[in-house]
Amino acid sequence: MIQCKQTGCPDGKNICCKICPDKADCGVACTDPPETCGNSIFQQESDDSAALVAFRSGAAAVIQAITDISKAKAAIEAREKDMRTQLEKAMQDYGIDKFDTDDLSVTFVPASQRTTVDGKKLKAKFPGAYAACTKTSAVKASVRIKLKEGEET
Repeated sequence: MIQCKQTGCPDGKNICCKICPDKADCGVACTDPPETCGNSIFQQESDDSAALVAFRSGAAAVIQAITDISKAKAAIEAREKDMRTQLEKAMQDYGIDKFDTDDLSVTFVPASQRTTVDGKKLKAKFPGAYAACTKTSAVKASVRIKLKEGEET
């Protein structure tokens, strides 16, 4: 964590502007590198906190771009969900099961029931059957990014 000795943050934060998630929309954000500005207080988060500080500083532009894209994506997905709900209602109201345009094909799928296997319960009651029916597969490395709830978009 990098704290800042300077006062004047409109949100009352005392973290370095370089790592602040709201710096893009802040009119008073500092642009000085935390390593040389003289106002930064580096707190030890763990044994590799120096690496974390260097990473945040070096990847700040990429992190901000991903934040912006993730917020825009969340807004688009929320709008898409609303549009799908409206389309579902209209298809039900007009009795339309399927239609096509030049760009897409839309099919109404009515509510139904699905049967699944509760793996946790199966493992508890029949561990041998569970073990006999499970398989292990490789999963490639990835980065999971999740917007925090309550963030303004």
